[in-house]
Amino acid sequence: MSSGRETTLMKLTVRLLLQEGFDGHTLAMPIAGLDQSSLGLERRVVEEQQAYLEAFLATAGAETLARFSMPNDIELLEVEVLLEREDLPRALQLVDPLEFDTVLLPTPNGDTWVVIPNLRHTFYVSRREDRREAIEQEIRRIASARLVDLDTYRQLLPPKTSRLESIEVAVDREDRLPTGRSAALKKRLIERNKKRDAKRVLDSVAIAVHERPAAHEGPPVVGRDRLLDSLTPLLTGKARLDLILFGDELVGKSALLYAWLRRRHAEGEQPLVYQTSGAQLIAGMSGLGQWQERVRRVIEAAEQLDAILYFDNLRDLFHDRASGSIDIPGAMKPYLEAGRVRVVGEITPAAFSTLEDRAVGFFGCFTRLRIDPLDAKTTKKALTERVTYDREATADRPTLTDDAIDTVLDLTDRYLVYQPNPGKVMRLYSELRAIYERDVDERGRPHPIDGARVLDAFSRQTGIPGFLLREDRALEKQEVVERFERRIIGQKDAVARVVDTICVVKAGLQPSGKPLATFLFIGPTGVGKTELARTLADFLFQAADRMVRFDMSEYADPLAAPTARRASSPRRSASSPSPCCSSTRSRRPTPRCSTSCSRSAAKDASRTRAARPRTSTTRSSS
Repeated sequence: MSSGRETTLMKLTVRLLLQEGFDGHTLAMPIAGLDQSSLGLERRVVEEQQAYLEAFLATAGAETLARFSMPNDIELLEVEVLLEREDLPRALQLVDPLEFDTVLLPTPNGDTWVVIPNLRHTFYVSRREDRREAIEQEIRRIASARLVDLDTYRQLLPPKTSRLESIEVAVDREDRLPTGRSAALKKRLIERNKKRDAKRVLDSVAIAVHERPAAHEGPPVVGRDRLLDSLTPLLTGKARLDLILFGDELVGKSALLYAWLRRRHAEGEQPLVYQTSGAQLIAGMSGLGQWQERVRRVIEAAEQLDAILYFDNLRDLFHDRASGSIDIPGAMKPYLEAGRVRVVGEITPAAFSTLEDRAVGFFGCFTRLRIDPLDAKTTKKALTERVTYDREATADRPTLTDDAIDTVLDLTDRYLVYQPNPGKVMRLYSELRAIYERDVDERGRPHPIDGARVLDAFSRQTGIPGFLLREDRALEKQEVVERFERRIIGQKDAVARVVDTICVVKAGLQPSGKPLATFLFIGPTGVGKTELARTLADFLFQAADRMVRFDMSEYADPLAAPTARRASSPRRSASSPSPCCSSTRSRRPTPRCSTSCSRSAAKDASRTRAARPRTSTTRSSS
């Protein structure tokens, strides 16, 4: 480093310890300053360390500069130590040794300084001592003094990988800079501080999607190339545009965004995406004007970082709109119109049609990108690619066999007809993996999920009887007729029609995209309409109460329609068929099978108005 006022720049080689965790995140620590660490994706934390150290060392003293300038012959050594604690219960005792990363800094006289990052401890080892033995003894001594509970033990668990990394830090010494250069440095430091503060604001109300493992590694997305090509100019151009991903639930809106992030990562770019919601934006804001200030700060922080604000459900922004006290879309609208921030939101067509008239100006700021369901052929290819990827990336978890792929596709096509591809297929696949997660062989390896295991799990999840799903289980028509006739006397024709329909369903010959069956039982009171519906429910699901029943006289008035809509069923998993009615008594979903009972038309008009037709409905999987 030359002397004089012309000296404006010097370069230091700073050594970092990079510890990659099993969640894909990396902890970067300068050896000379272990408390000045960063956690996140490797490339980003290294950049953060470089930017931070340039600002920190620009005003640091000579002693600090000397400490951060380390020799090139430092060494990373892994030492295994068994930590025994007699004062802890047996459940908290470790039976296997832990691996500790230690950094060795040799001195000119042959002695060594040893840094133990996990314990934040540094000590000196003489050249006359056995280095490894001295390190083990020091780790036991420090750990025995500090470890008191299980959480402290967990902090010592070894990372997935560890390595040393050298970075070049260009340090501008402010006290030796000419006036112009000093002002430029101050300006850069102010800009970095603004970005740091902006990141802190976003981290307080949002999740950094770009740091999730799924944003960097994942299975290929099939059938969405055109949509992926459209996202890049919309989200990376100079003009900051706002985008709505428009499509039904489970159609793949979120998967498309993650696929785009992976593509950008492969191209060497990493857009910043922060996922938040209306509830997070106003959480804890009770005073007048507080939530508006929160929204302003979040949008300005996203503007400062040129980050994307991502709402996985735009409808959530309107949660409190009816009361008029909170209007998040109205607060965001001026920023969107001015093109100051990039916003990506997801919404379903049903929600959009409900909300559009309430916030025309807000939705007018967005470009709409429609995402349609995949066809059966493309869905099969997508599931195959996903299974192939999981076999390599997560070999310790169960995956489908090749024949089971067709079984999953067939089940979702027959019984989940009102949910779109590929979401219903992928969700069922994820649920199957979770169900058989702990089913391993004697070596601890997972058993593959074949077609028979798929059928068993689907039957348990949905309540659909196994004899309807499995081809290896026969259904004897005469036995079914006899079972019905033991409860329904004198209605042979009606029983025969119902049993014939069951046989059609068993053979898989019912029309696709529709309920498994729909019956209309007509007759006077007492002939067995309701009992036949109960018998059908008992045969299919081993419980006569697995049936939803409506008294249609309650819905004769048009004003009763909102009541029916409000009584919606809770959200179900992909393998749980959606009920056809607005309320249900059953605890488990039932296959889609509709049965209506009406009274005889021979009744006089007054009695018909007094006792309107009743409908009882038993419904199955979509």
